[in-house]
Amino acid sequence: MGLPQKYSKDPDLAVSEDYVVALADRIGNGEHPRDIARRLHPHDQRQRRLTYKRLRYLALRDARVAAYIADDARLELLVGLKPAVRGLAGRAARGRPDAARVILEASGFHNPRVKHEHSGEIKIKLDIPRPTIDGDVVDADVVD
Repeated sequence: MGLPQKYSKDPDLAVSEDYVVALADRIGNGEHPRDIARRLHPHDQRQRRLTYKRLRYLALRDARVAAYIADDARLELLVGLKPAVRGLAGRAARGRPDAARVILEASGFHNPRVKHEHSGEIKIKLDIPRPTIDGDVVDADVVD
């Protein structure tokens, strides 16, 4: 599998979009370019080394490969986001304070980095009249 050459400013990066998508898919699934080259050329060490260098160069220099891998990773995060939040909310509901803290921060109801400082003075005045006692109050005897 040689790299198809098209006219471009950098001939090593002149590959079709399908080729870039296939390479990004393999790398995104954890396959190393060395393993891809070994699978493509199991008996020809010279071709294997040449293919490895081309795949490595393409993976490192072509921004489309990184963009496809990032898009796939973002998709995996989005797919797992709702079940993860559901599980975290369940833990918080069962009384786990660390999970409750994360839920409150993620939902925007609490931010521990915000300092709450009051800039004014608080005065509380209660207008409650003293009770009046009707009748005579008898002094109590002192008991020793």
